[in-house]
Amino acid sequence: MKPPRLILGIEAGGTKTECAALSESGLLFGYGRGGPANLNFVTEEQHNESLRTAVEGALKELKGQVCAVGYTIAGTAASIKWLRRRLGNPVLWHYSELRVAVAITGLINPHGVAVIAGTGSNVAFFKEGEQLGSVGGWGSLLGDEGSAYEVAIQAIRAAVRAYDGRDADTALVQAVQRYFNVEELRSELVPLFYKKTLPRHQIAGFAKEAVKLAEEQRDKTAIRVVQQAAERLAQDAVTGAKIYFDPADPVTFSLSGGMFHSKRCYLKAFEEVVQAVYPLAKFRLPRDRPATAVARITLRDWLKVNR
Repeated sequence: MKPPRLILGIEAGGTKTECAALSESGLLFGYGRGGPANLNFVTEEQHNESLRTAVEGALKELKGQVCAVGYTIAGTAASIKWLRRRLGNPVLWHYSELRVAVAITGLINPHGVAVIAGTGSNVAFFKEGEQLGSVGGWGSLLGDEGSAYEVAIQAIRAAVRAYDGRDADTALVQAVQRYFNVEELRSELVPLFYKKTLPRHQIAGFAKEAVKLAEEQRDKTAIRVVQQAAERLAQDAVTGAKIYFDPADPVTFSLSGGMFHSKRCYLKAFEEVVQAVYPLAKFRLPRDRPATAVARITLRDWLKVNR
């Protein structure tokens, strides 16, 4: 019996890198995960290590020929060269992060609005598979409205204000103390942020704590932080969408990224802003893990030229 022919999908972002291995019939054979790989925020060495860890994890104990690799990744010549050498020089396809954001929701041919709210955020507009434009995606210093990083920073700032007595009490203070393993915020948190330079993905991880307080404990400050972030991103999406789509149209909004896991606070606030302008809007949430979606697009494209 011949070893199976494999199709790999790689998705590398600001928090993690994932790799999925599919058979040519579309069965998921393996899945691996590594660390962050966005070269705007990690070194090339860290980037390459994350990539290797994810790929080797997906191929662990698998025997077969890797025929094609699809990737959405802030790649370097070194990482791509390593991929070709390790995998036997397969065909490579590159897909944009926003193209993959649509595929994650089950739409292989993108049409409508793609919204990413993960570690960072981005919005793009598609018609019949073609990307017409985008808004956002400026990174944590210049934008990333509605992202996990923004939610985390706003929640930490709210905790600091409450700690000083400038705002109402909030459980975010205790959450900050637990998450960053500090007791006295001024003497311990300040040097942690300004002298040690915490990694972006570690800061963004605090968004989960803010969401938990908002949804489970109904902390008023946490609710405000999460909802306002969602509203800012939704307003960006609507502003851009009006350039390409009539508000009377049933426009599809494909939503991906960890922030949309917050259905009571974040997703609800996002949908309400969109529906105020696009009352017939349809919302699609992820059906596949990111790397699996990349692998499925790659499989489709590979089959087109290998039938």
